[in-house]
Amino acid sequence: MFKVVQPWGNRVAHEATVLSEHPTVTEAFAAIDALAARMQETGAPSDAVHLVVLNSAGRIVYRPGTH
Repeated sequence: MFKVVQPWGNRVAHEATVLSEHPTVTEAFAAIDALAARMQETGAPSDAVHLVVLNSAGRIVYRPGTH
């Protein structure tokens, strides 16, 4: 399971609010992309919030193909 979280503290994986959970990393990043698109539609910058994907071990997962 992969979680989309919004960090609020210095320890991103431990100090964050869970926004959603997804069975695959692809679906987790699709959820972030959908939120960014909705934000742009309302005039908010797509990078106004910091969102991170965590794996089931609580480790940060990077978007496939970016690292």
